[in-house]
Amino acid sequence: MGLNTMGASDDLWPRPPESWADQPLELLEPVDEGRFDWVLPTVAGLLSLAWLAAALLFSRTSLATMDPAEIAEFVAALCVPPALIGVAWLLLQRNSRAEARRFGVTVRGMRAETSAMEARVASLSRTLAAQRELLVAQLDAGTAAAARLEVIGRGMADQVDEADAHARSLAETAERARATVGDLLASIPQARTESEEVGRRIDAAGLTAAAQAAAL
Repeated sequence: MGLNTMGASDDLWPRPPESWADQPLELLEPVDEGRFDWVLPTVAGLLSLAWLAAALLFSRTSLATMDPAEIAEFVAALCVPPALIGVAWLLLQRNSRAEARRFGVTVRGMRAETSAMEARVASLSRTLAAQRELLVAQLDAGTAAAARLEVIGRGMADQVDEADAHARSLAETAERARATVGDLLASIPQARTESEEVGRRIDAAGLTAAAQAAAL
């Protein structure tokens, strides 16, 4: 049958090409890598180190005499300028060309991923269309085979009906022949009696004729 032609490789669920796993996402535009991105972090780090060094240098004589509360206040005061420098650096980063480049890279990556997804969806659509056509062909072959089997079945049923009719006709003929043979067998004794009677009459007539001939 045609239904058995679908193998294990003809799975109805399509598989993506193996080359997709090896294809890196290519950006649509070149990324303008900044050559001086290290300047701001370096300046911020140097300012923080300079502040800490200056503060420790100017307060070296009074550190030994500070109580715990004053030490906590001194440490808090030391942390304020580096924290402000870090906040300023973050604000500059979010408003700088680096943030714009990162946004552009993200957009281009999403665009490339969208293109790759569209290519995959198109390939899946083609695979599904091919599988659908194969399934339709298999169903058509199955329908044709079922129609042929139905025709063969009807032919066999007609032949069986014809054989039954012949069998009934033979049975009726045999029954009539049996009845005729029975009637013939029943009439044989009567025919024998009648033939004997006819023989006796012929004999009697012969004797009478011989007697009349002798008398003449």
